[in-house]
Amino acid sequence: MYINGFRLFWGVTDGVESAIPNNSSELLELLKKSSDIILSGHEHTTIDTDTFDRVNRNYVSIYEGGLFQGIESPEISEFNVIQINIEDKEKKDLKYSWKENIFKKDFDSDWITLYTNEINMNLYFKKDFSEGIKEYSIPVTHPRVEFNINSLFIYPDVKEILLQDKNSELLKLENSFDVLESLKSQHHLHFFGDKESGKTSLAKKFHIELINCGKYPLLASGSQIKQRTHTDVEKFIRRTADQQYENSTEESIQLQREKRVLIVDDWELSEINEDTQIKTIKEFSRWFDNVILLSTSKFDNFKSIKLASINNQESTFNYRQFEIEKLGHFKRNELISKWISLGQELNLDPEEHIRKPDEYERTLNTIIGKDFVSSYPLMILVLLATLETNEPHKLANGSNGYYYEILIKQTLSKMQIKYDDTNKLYNYLTELAYEVYQFSNNQLITLKQWMTYHKNRQPIEAVFTE
Repeated sequence: MYINGFRLFWGVTDGVESAIPNNSSELLELLKKSSDIILSGHEHTTIDTDTFDRVNRNYVSIYEGGLFQGIESPEISEFNVIQINIEDKEKKDLKYSWKENIFKKDFDSDWITLYTNEINMNLYFKKDFSEGIKEYSIPVTHPRVEFNINSLFIYPDVKEILLQDKNSELLKLENSFDVLESLKSQHHLHFFGDKESGKTSLAKKFHIELINCGKYPLLASGSQIKQRTHTDVEKFIRRTADQQYENSTEESIQLQREKRVLIVDDWELSEINEDTQIKTIKEFSRWFDNVILLSTSKFDNFKSIKLASINNQESTFNYRQFEIEKLGHFKRNELISKWISLGQELNLDPEEHIRKPDEYERTLNTIIGKDFVSSYPLMILVLLATLETNEPHKLANGSNGYYYEILIKQTLSKMQIKYDDTNKLYNYLTELAYEVYQFSNNQLITLKQWMTYHKNRQPIEAVFTE
């Protein structure tokens, strides 16, 4: 039996040696290798030992309880109680026996360390998920190579909004990678930023880094978090793990909590109320060593979560909130240099390597300085992709919508849409934009609303079909 990464075996009566007389040593070795605690019973003797198994190099606690109810000697009755604190990894042993018509306590130990052994799992990602996690969430095409998160990513700086510990120093700016690298057990993070801030790419990059650190992260969307998720987290883990790992979901459930990390992107899509958010996050923290949330909006009930953890006297629960910052001059220059080097690392002229970044940076600084666009990775990469083309563009005089139009053109070109069909799609998108404006104040429409709109424009279907 597995309880939150803790392995327990029981069911052998009359001791291990009596269960299988001819193969007792082999059975005992197997149990020691695969268990943290072995519970059994013995009619004549009792055993309570904590040992380090030098063969299998793990700790094992073996309990052989006495006779609980005998036929020949009904006056003899004994049992053990083992209290286990999974949170603090401690245990306490108690022994009772029947004396003078009542069970009396014979032994009561102090709380001692509960040794558990690392479960070595070989979990493999499904091919589609493994490829998708490396894809950039930004639909930009590089003129020379196909790039992914590993080849073109800059960790943004983040600003800490509030720390749980009042005595801690409030940090102004910090590299988001440093925040992840210094993440401690039972510390949980929330990153929020503009919709163009690159939070989804950040979530994917966190996922990759955690794998490299020997963790087993689960990546979920806020839309998967329902009103009742907190009541059955195991079901949520099984369902999410089944979408991402090749192995059986049972192996994900059997992982120790220290190995599990949950990353939830688009947390705002959960659409659950404040009280349920608190319950869900705190229940997640019982199953995952770290919970990382990303959203496009600030967590207004942050203080409520903080107070809830204090009221529950969970000193190990730590929740920190960060705002994703725009790329400053140093970060922009780093991204520009990576972009220019891609596909020509070995043959790029050294002088060109100096001239081009300076040229591109001056252009970008002019555009960003005029507040035409925000200095987030999405817009920086759109501008870089445009500068790399031979087509003339009046970048310095463009608006935010103009750069999105460039992005749409590049996407249609990548899809190899015919010129005549491009005009049809432009008209379609223009009318759709107006419909979105009419339908909703938050610039979103439902799938049903889009399908209704699409059915009334049958000629466009031929373009999509081809």
